[in-house]
Amino acid sequence: MLVLTVLGCAPSHWTAVLPALATDPPSQCIASPLHTPRWHSTGILLPDGKVLAVGGALYDNVMTYGSPDPAVMTGEIYDASTNAWTETPPITIPRKYHGTALLLPTGQVLVGGHVPNPVPWKAMRDNLPPANQSPQTRFEIYDPPAPHWNEASTMNHPPPTPLNYGLPSPVETTTA
Repeated sequence: MLVLTVLGCAPSHWTAVLPALATDPPSQCIASPLHTPRWHSTGILLPDGKVLAVGGALYDNVMTYGSPDPAVMTGEIYDASTNAWTETPPITIPRKYHGTALLLPTGQVLVGGHVPNPVPWKAMRDNLPPANQSPQTRFEIYDPPAPHWNEASTMNHPPPTPLNYGLPSPVETTTA
């Protein structure tokens, strides 16, 4: 079993932790550093056992609200057998906060989501332009063997809320 925890923002923390759960007592080792630091990224286990880390931002804008918060556009794939990260081509849609990834039956990865970074001060939040508070409704698909990204469907509107666990939730898209 591979458990990979991708960590934070300072150069000394651009890394991941690999717990060794089969040892008694369990232990951990530090994986090789990522090429680019990232906060709030999404990780997904690929069919070949490698891990794709995608999205995120250079800084934790929740803690440093108002600071520049560049999106990390390149993904990275971790290979535990070589303890190395390989960069992917860049995504086209910034996904700095609360993105998600889903492994498709084809082995491709559907990446979506992004919500605006939370603004801890209500007065400031109420004065932000609506464009700064809109969730992302476009998707991208990553094809690991290629490797490249393709834009996928766009949701016509977000699904109704609340979503109920274990029940279907309709989502309309521009294409099937």
